[in-house]
Amino acid sequence: RQSEAKYRLLAERASDIIHHLTPEGRLVFISPSVEGVLGYTPEEMARINDVMPHIHADDRNRVALYYGHLFEEDGTTRLEYRFRHKYGHYVWVETTMRPVRDPATLAITELIGTTRDMSERKLQEFELLEARERAEAASRTKSRFLANMSHELRTPLNAIIGFSDLLSHTRLEEEQQEYVRTINQAADALLVLINDI
Repeated sequence: RQSEAKYRLLAERASDIIHHLTPEGRLVFISPSVEGVLGYTPEEMARINDVMPHIHADDRNRVALYYGHLFEEDGTTRLEYRFRHKYGHYVWVETTMRPVRDPATLAITELIGTTRDMSERKLQEFELLEARERAEAASRTKSRFLANMSHELRTPLNAIIGFSDLLSHTRLEEEQQEYVRTINQAADALLVLINDI
């Protein structure tokens, strides 16, 4: 009795939801912390016969597969999904469950697990993902801009270099030759700069 009272006290004081299910999925026990996470009292949760309608439509298949794997594996399994709060919005939760087997028959007698609210962590993950996507988009835009700018500058620059080369091989006065060399050197320097950029 002392041991049971101690574990019940721990379960009732934990911030994570502690739950105990039959192999068929019927709720035997759920800790009071469910109210802080999902808005339901333990009694209200006990009256929910099928949790699937409370799970976000996009996550239902994964939850069903997860529940099926519980019977194939003996270790602890973990899953993230969205559960509808009593007031209608969805809460990201992480559930960790483990089957308990009868030592004689090895049949699963119960499922024991914990569920924690991970909405804040998910929000941070989404914000980080959005920031990365924005940075990648900015990088792609910058690359496109530089490629376009490079093309737009090189086209007339190649003409300047080509015609100044052509002019340098024609008969010009010394002063004119100097002007052509200056044009050619400046154009070459600008082309090197564009290539570096």
